[in-house]
Amino acid sequence: MMKQLFCIRREERWIALVSFLVFTALTAVVIVRYHSLFSVYTDSVWGPFPSKFHVSGFDALVYTIVSRWNTFYTIVFRHPLLPILLYPLYLVNQGLYALTGINCVQFVVAAVLIVSAVYTVIFLYRIFQEVVGLKKADSIVLCALTFSFAYMMLSVVVPEHFMFSAFLLTLTLYISGRHIVANRHGRRHERKKMGIAATVLLFFLTGGLSLTNGVKVFLAQWFVNGRSFFRLANLLFGVVLPVVLLLGFSQAEYKLLTVPGEKARAEAAAAKAKKTGKPVKKTGKKSKADGQPFLPSLREGSEVGRFLQWSDATTSRTKTVVHNLFGESIQLHEDHLLGDAHNGRPVFVSYRHAYQYVIEAFIVLLFVAGIWFGRRERFLWLALSFFAIDLIVHLGFGFAINEVYITGAHWLFVIPLAIAYIFKAMTRLGRSWLRWLTGLLALWLWVYNGFLFVKYMM
Repeated sequence: MMKQLFCIRREERWIALVSFLVFTALTAVVIVRYHSLFSVYTDSVWGPFPSKFHVSGFDALVYTIVSRWNTFYTIVFRHPLLPILLYPLYLVNQGLYALTGINCVQFVVAAVLIVSAVYTVIFLYRIFQEVVGLKKADSIVLCALTFSFAYMMLSVVVPEHFMFSAFLLTLTLYISGRHIVANRHGRRHERKKMGIAATVLLFFLTGGLSLTNGVKVFLAQWFVNGRSFFRLANLLFGVVLPVVLLLGFSQAEYKLLTVPGEKARAEAAAAKAKKTGKPVKKTGKKSKADGQPFLPSLREGSEVGRFLQWSDATTSRTKTVVHNLFGESIQLHEDHLLGDAHNGRPVFVSYRHAYQYVIEAFIVLLFVAGIWFGRRERFLWLALSFFAIDLIVHLGFGFAINEVYITGAHWLFVIPLAIAYIFKAMTRLGRSWLRWLTGLLALWLWVYNGFLFVKYMM
């Protein structure tokens, strides 16, 4: 099963090669821009990364952890397994530093991000062909459209967890989709199911990288297994126990690994303050200019209280949908280009030209039309349920709503998945016209977003 999933087939090799070359070129722009700053180890606890890396609202904590593995801050509550999964990269980076005397963190992180992005393309391509039932050309066009979206493109090159999550989410969709297709015409007693072991493994990896994404794995098992999802054994050992273990692990990780580091830094700061006579800065929200990522202190309060600190009930949901959810995440804004909403960028930025709103409206129209044409498809509703989780988290609870676009890699791929059902419903001539139209849209977004990205980096 693992070999079937990760072995790149002959007909996929050139797609993987082109994807690899494009993603490597984009990544090279970032490496060249920051190499002189990030290739040297410093005495700073966080390193130069949080204060020097400025690309939209993305943090550079992955660079920090791969360089200094014991510097976790409080990400263990939202990303419980991220430090553990990054530990092998830390060891590799330490080995390269011993050999070269250079902090190779950019190259180490980039290698894993590029591989994750290439496999995301491969899984999407297989979904379009094997699950939706599209032709090769249509599948390629929709893959190109997916990564022409601004924050899918950016997630390949920034030192964050989002592309890792996209890789795992598309893998989950591909596995689920294969089961759904196989079960569509199979006899009831022959239906394939997502077993407890597979579900738990996907949950730990997906939820371990971003806690709320773990819910999507349970949705996938529910859509595949149907009513058997609610069997007591599955609920206990496939849902409740993994959730309890992951939450317990995040607590233990915080107490055993994060707290000692926080205490050591607090003691060092107090000693320095006593020596210099300057007061110790209070722990709380800080801008990236302060040398630490923009994250609240989580030392006090309940579990619910910790997460409520990131909620927002005041930001306009309508403006968020227009300017950020279907705006910035797909087309970059030229004004305040890739600015940080926590460091000077307004929450809402308007486009300079009316045609950019026309493009946004056209994409949304295609998305809605795709939902209509695929309304009877179980797999599409599974993909839409993934998107619904993100809408609930960001628009409902207001979690990170002021920079919702940076989470785009968690849900942007659902838009082309819906559009795929328009292709499936079209006649041969209509499909040909739609292919050219979608291809031109993808080309425009690649040129527009790519140009602005390179301009910003230069």
